Order: sequence, then structure tokens, then C-alpha cells
Amino acid sequence: MFIMNNNTNHDNNSSSLINPVVHEGELRILDIDLAQRLGFERPRDIRKLISRYTNELDRMGTRATVERVINGGKAKEFYLNRKQAIFITAKSETKEATEITIEIIERFEAYERGEINQFRIPQTLSEALRLAADQAETINVLKPKADALDLIATSDGMFSPTEAAKILQIRRKDLFAYLHLNGWTFRWHGNGKWTAYSDKVKSGDLFMKVTTFDGNDGAPKTVEDLKITPKGLAKLSKIFSKESV
Repeated sequence: MFIMNNNTNHDNNSSSLINPVVHEGELRILDIDLAQRLGFERPRDIRKLISRYTNELDRMGTRATVERVINGGKAKEFYLNRKQAIFITAKSETKEATEITIEIIERFEAYERGEINQFRIPQTLSEALRLAADQAETINVLKPKADALDLIATSDGMFSPTEAAKILQIRRKDLFAYLHLNGWTFRWHGNGKWTAYSDKVKSGDLFMKVTTFDGNDGAPKTVEDLKITPKGLAKLSKIFSKESV
């Protein structure tokens, strides 16, 4: 059981918002920072949740860790990537899970666009030392992406429909039904695969990932997979949150 603070209201200043940091060259969120935003009474309890879902988190990328000595004892900190942070937010079952999921997506995108380049001011000596260590790993924190296609190609923030359904806490078939009935996707009769409408690709809500491989006959083959972008997931989070109400 994870004890949550009753007072989970947050204003819009930078100290109360999700503040990603660059860790080992990748944008991530420190576990206890996420826990505080989620309203954990004991922020370190989030590590119990992380340990519970080790296998799931490992499928979403490396679980970056740092071992530190705090008050004479050893502690292992986790730096979560975007997918991992969203997954843990959903599993925390806090009342603000949907709102915080959207915030994570928007804050990551703001950093990637170069709109936010400031770190939170350390409040304690331990925070200052941690920040100094993180900054030493990467001098160039983030540079704005000049080309949207470059951002798509290098981003690890794309979600498969299965992943998106889990994050939205709905059934996969319900997500597909919504996307189809509301003009997001259609199905090719030839292969039965779901495909994004071009306007949804242009708007940045969906993306068709093309993978090339060698077939059994040695000839190159290509396959397209439907992906939901962070922007699209944020829209769907708001939609399904309203529908659940």
C-alpha cells in the first residue's frame, strides 16, 4: 500500500511541475521527483512500485540507476524514461494520474523543443550534489530539433496501440474502435492492418513506422506498424478521461 498526500493540488510554477533531467545523455525523470508530483507521502515508496514492475519497465528501455550513500546508508535511485514514467503514473492509481500523464508528455516535448532549459533550483545540499553530478554527465543538455522528421526518427516516445491502451487503462479493442469510428485509422482489406489517415499523421497524432527486413527468399520486405505519438496520447488521455466521467 502506498500512502498518498490528501493535498495533491499543484499550481503551475516550475517547482510543482514535472522536471525532466538529462541522465546519461537521455531525458528522464528521477523517481522521487515523480513520487512527489504524484503525492506520495513517502516519496521513496515509489521504488517498491518500480521493483514490482521490473519486467514491464525493462521492456520500455533501460532502467537507469544511481547508487548513492545517504545518511550513511546506500540508496538506489531510478531515472525513468518517458514511457516508464507514464507506466508508473498509471500504476500509482492516484486521482491525478491522467492529468500527470498529460503533463509528463507535454513537459518532455517542451524540453525536446528547447522551450525549457532550466533545472529546478536545488532545495537541499543532497539535491545540489545530485544536480551537479547529473550536469557533469552532459554539458549540452538539449538542443532544439530543427526538423520534425528528425524528432520522429530519434524519439523513443512512440507507443504501440497495446501500450497506449494500457496507459489509458482501457481495452485494446476499445481503443481501436474509437480510432476507427472517429476517423483516426482505417483498415486495409488486403492485409487487415490498421493504418493511420494522412491528416492524423500530418497533425502529429499518429505515425506509421516502416521496418525493412529480409524475407525467406532473401528479398527485402517492408512492414508498416501503427504508432501513437506522445501528442496523440495526450489527446486520447483527455478524451477517455472525459468519457469515463
